[in-house]
Amino acid sequence: MKDDEIARGEGSFETIVGKGNVNAGIGRLLLLVVAFIVIFGTGFWLIWPN
Repeated sequence: MKDDEIARGEGSFETIVGKGNVNAGIGRLLLLVVAFIVIFGTGFWLIWPN
């Protein structure tokens, strides 16, 4: 049953956040957002013409 939920994408939030403390999950989501901003920001900075 658990594999079916993951295959349908219903457990994707729990996969990212985990089943622990709510504050830890929010921290993981914020870290993920910051990581994307840093990665894309660095990429644009490298390709931006001077």
